[in-house]
Amino acid sequence: MLRKGGEWEVVSWEEAIEFVASRLTELRDRHGPDSIGILGSSRAPNEDNYIAQKFARVVLGTNNVDCCARVCHAPTAAAMKSILGTGAATNSYDDIERAATILVIGSNPSVNHPVVGERIKQAKLRGANLIVIDPKAIELAKYADVHVQLRPGTNVPLLNSMMHVILEEGLEDSEYLNRRIDGVEEFREFVRDYAPEKVGPICGVCPSTIREAARLYATARPSMSVHGLGMTEHLQGTEGVQCLVNLALLTGNIGVEGGGVNPLRGQNNVQGSAHMGCEPSNLTGHVAVSSAPAAFLERWGRPLPEVQGLNLMQMLD
Repeated sequence: MLRKGGEWEVVSWEEAIEFVASRLTELRDRHGPDSIGILGSSRAPNEDNYIAQKFARVVLGTNNVDCCARVCHAPTAAAMKSILGTGAATNSYDDIERAATILVIGSNPSVNHPVVGERIKQAKLRGANLIVIDPKAIELAKYADVHVQLRPGTNVPLLNSMMHVILEEGLEDSEYLNRRIDGVEEFREFVRDYAPEKVGPICGVCPSTIREAARLYATARPSMSVHGLGMTEHLQGTEGVQCLVNLALLTGNIGVEGGGVNPLRGQNNVQGSAHMGCEPSNLTGHVAVSSAPAAFLERWGRPLPEVQGLNLMQMLD
């Protein structure tokens, strides 16, 4: 429909498309490519998001592309990519049934991801251990072997304290670390100051509870962690997820069935929309705009804009 003379009027697809195309062309030519912004959607399929960001960059000539994935997904993606090389879950949901221990942090799966929540309950019924780290008594806390009811905002010191316990008590997977991990001794020194007796009062948690959670995660393996927006939509979101990755590496829980670090996204296609390039700083495949390879120019047939794009809030400003 088009508004004509103050009233909505039904028009053909051809007329509607021609109107939108002409207005976008007019705006681009008058004010420049970066006067336009394109928003994808984490509820849209990959194909739609791919075309949206390609249209922005190839046709309009702007990197002003964004969607909500950047808000809820970016901290996890940045954290996991910085350590593991890719910003995606390490395991599938099917691995929940293969886990000996499941750690849930910053998420209420029973409400926000009911299929995952039900799978965790079924795993518990089959004998899996369950650790819940959450300020609230979420439903899964009723079934938890350990519920760490920490103060909001203290995820990082708590997880560092758990790793302190694991290293202090020799519960790390030494063979795994020797074969695959660098900087172990430096990390050991880093967490030396995070003893539960020191961190417990900061987190509002009994030191013995921190030790219990650490021992269970480290000894009853494979251990899987799942986390949600309670971890990522936070001032220390990236650092918190980095702690989860370090915890998994320390205990040999990356690259194994039933283990890993597995984010629960805020919408159904957060991962896909980000991979497709609906971000101002990344192209398809999480390739940085600043280092776009010649392959993009070759395949898309147009030079790409080199100016850093604006995110949604910057567009509105």
